[in-house]
Amino acid sequence: MATMFEGSKIAKKYKLTKCECPSGKMTRFVEPCLLFFLSQKPSYGYELMDQLDEFGFQKGKPDPAMVYRTLRSLEKENCVISKWDTKGAGPAKRNYELTPTISISA
Repeated sequence: MATMFEGSKIAKKYKLTKCECPSGKMTRFVEPCLLFFLSQKPSYGYELMDQLDEFGFQKGKPDPAMVYRTLRSLEKENCVISKWDTKGAGPAKRNYELTPTISISA
């Protein structure tokens, strides 16, 4: 049975073969992933979505709208702050980072 982890770096590292979570619960997996990525460095929405691909979402990619809703929810809960980055060419991008009070240890 194929899983959303199949072939990913994480699957190989932790020898994951089967996803036990129902597909309807993807948001519950996306939120901790986003927090983990932001604990490593501040990031933009599209960059975070690329990281989700590397984390095992090849088969059931999260909808970009769901990712941004999750980021807004984390911001309302004071876990994440965002700032507009207007530097560089192209449209402004929203840069997300953990609030100083949030600490995630591996």
